[in-house]
Amino acid sequence: KFLFACQYPVSTSLLAAMKVFTAGALVAAAGATDLTLTWSDCGDASTKTKISAFKPDTLTLGQKTTMTGTGALSEDVAGANFDLEMTGAIGKLVSCQGDASAAKTCSLPLGTGTLTFDAMTFPLKAGSTDVNVDIALSAAVPASLQTTTTRCTAAASNGDKLFCIEIKSAPALRSEERRVG
Repeated sequence: KFLFACQYPVSTSLLAAMKVFTAGALVAAAGATDLTLTWSDCGDASTKTKISAFKPDTLTLGQKTTMTGTGALSEDVAGANFDLEMTGAIGKLVSCQGDASAAKTCSLPLGTGTLTFDAMTFPLKAGSTDVNVDIALSAAVPASLQTTTTRCTAAASNGDKLFCIEIKSAPALRSEERRVG
């Protein structure tokens, strides 16, 4: 058996440069602060509002973002209750319900953020209707927990399905990742 050892002299300035490069690479890897949002209407044929538009298409971690689904309500509605749920890699993250005429904030586990159902003004008149949910996710949420599904539904006071929107979040691809392939 032969043992071959080789030593290269390494200057202090080269070591310092390597430390700065490594720290910068770690910050860049952890710094994916935008999440991509996609959505779908999850209502069926009996749902009174078909969601046809949604904004925004991204959110920034550490900032409050208002997600708005817009649709056409087929008839006037006197009142409703909402159900807001978020699931992720570790299962159900939050589930809260309430009167749709009152705003309600629901906390995510371990201080990672909040979801707020924004109050709707009743009676709702037939026509264009917005559904607003504010989301605030901590900038410290690890990438493995940034992929979520949020479902917001409501039922009118008479039991009719009012709306259903499903919003999915995922880490946004950085420009370097988009070019690969």
